[in-house]
Amino acid sequence: MKPAYLNLIQEQAMHNCTVTPAFSEAVTTYTCGNEGCTFKAEFAKTRFNMVSPHTCFTIHYPQNTDLMKEGDTIVLSFSFDEIFEVQLKSGQRYDARYGQFPHDSFIGKPYGVKVQNNRNNGFVIPLRFQPVLHTEALKRRTQIIFTPDISLIVNKVGLRPGHTVIEAGIGSGSLSHAFLQAINPGKLYNFDLYQERVDQAQLEFANYSDNCISQQSNVLVDGFKNVPNGVSDLVFLDLPSPELCLADVIRVSKPYSHFVIFLPCIEQIHQLCAEMYKNEHFGSVEVVKMNYNAFEFDNRTLGALQLYRGAKNVSDAKKFVQMRKVAVGRTHTGYLVFSRRKE
Repeated sequence: MKPAYLNLIQEQAMHNCTVTPAFSEAVTTYTCGNEGCTFKAEFAKTRFNMVSPHTCFTIHYPQNTDLMKEGDTIVLSFSFDEIFEVQLKSGQRYDARYGQFPHDSFIGKPYGVKVQNNRNNGFVIPLRFQPVLHTEALKRRTQIIFTPDISLIVNKVGLRPGHTVIEAGIGSGSLSHAFLQAINPGKLYNFDLYQERVDQAQLEFANYSDNCISQQSNVLVDGFKNVPNGVSDLVFLDLPSPELCLADVIRVSKPYSHFVIFLPCIEQIHQLCAEMYKNEHFGSVEVVKMNYNAFEFDNRTLGALQLYRGAKNVSDAKKFVQMRKVAVGRTHTGYLVFSRRKE
């Protein structure tokens, strides 16, 4: 119980509060030392849980912090690799292995605060919706394009607010959200072969309804339907045979605009480049493959003898930061082909 008590003291010290009575193994309930405060914490298993909140102070959130409201899509972060998307609806709840979290416990609170479950023995941190978090949390309908590839596309092309992007192959919508954030209030035209993916995309992109147009179409056969000529700053294709729609890519592209293709196999790149070199409208072609590596940092000391541990100017007794590579599940994702249209 002593470690849990020390954690409780540290938590309350952040609010300039003390805890009473003094520590004892026989005491399982502690209160705030400030007169008249109703704060109470009870010991349960391995930690102290708050039973009633402080009344001796009020937490003032920053004025520019948006509060969560009903209908918002938020990201619940339980740990680094456990994040989930939830749309807040009054009266409903989210069940997890960390407990039950009523949606009403989020509504009216700012992003980033700890929200306790209904038993006060577990918590979650709600985060604002971001494309990078959406990529990690989404329910995948197809193989997705991951954050390293997305960041390379957006930055290498230089997408800016007001740009127009055409995307063929919506899939799970991972890249679409990043495009919409980068070009808002510009327009995104995206296409997919399957109607159910288009319908799901229209639901997910409801917040961008004015500048996102999702359509069902076989781009390789029908081209980019309902897209005006010469409007696109970027055409992105995630299709098996992109060389079949090069003519329509030229039609919808601005002079000197970008053309990016995602392909999983090197043989597909050979076929695409052969057709692009025959076409006078495309400039040089660059093929890029992203290698994703993860590293962990921790503080270490060498195994020094007891005699040297308290000595000064002994390198063996000093802490140092160690970086080591850790295994990741993803290996090969695909190749990115970059090109630009000539005048």
